[in-house]
Amino acid sequence: MVMLHKISVLIIFHNEARTLNETLQDIFAMDYPHDLLEVVCVDDGSTDHSAAIAQRYPVKLIRQKHSWLSASYNKGLGYCTGDYILKLDAHMYIKNSNTLRLINKLFSKDKHIAGVCGTYTSLHEADRNFIRDIRRQSVFRKSNKQLTITLNNFTTWSSAIGAYRKEVFERVRFPEEFTNSYGEDVWVQIQLHHQG
Repeated sequence: MVMLHKISVLIIFHNEARTLNETLQDIFAMDYPHDLLEVVCVDDGSTDHSAAIAQRYPVKLIRQKHSWLSASYNKGLGYCTGDYILKLDAHMYIKNSNTLRLINKLFSKDKHIAGVCGTYTSLHEADRNFIRDIRRQSVFRKSNKQLTITLNNFTTWSSAIGAYRKEVFERVRFPEEFTNSYGEDVWVQIQLHHQG
């Protein structure tokens, strides 16, 4: 039997009133002991009623002025007390109610695993992963006259849904100089790779 660890779910949102309720419903419907589940929500300057939706649930709600994704992640990480942290976009939902148990099992099984991610479904029908595929082609392709390296099958951790060991963020933080929401997860992965 695998010992269960505390898991923090970190959700950053900005004007996600249309989807946040369903995302939170699915988290609290997970097959995982609620005393080992912590949900930290960072309201990144929403002007809709997203914060009121979050307050319907037993979450830690942090409100701040709009400051972009990396700064919001770093702020939220300071409130996470779990052994593992699941980053989840406010417009994503997890279809498998056993997901938190699976995350716990994977981390418990191998101490060398720093992070895991899986497939996800977006509540926005138009949301696709094209940016990640384009970025993967450009970031992970290197060429010279004698050798071409391409990692077409390399899968980056998704910033939309990915779980990490908490100690990962004792060494690496999200780059707050990134003033958009593309590339911060790849940057973190590269830093972690360089640190072994």
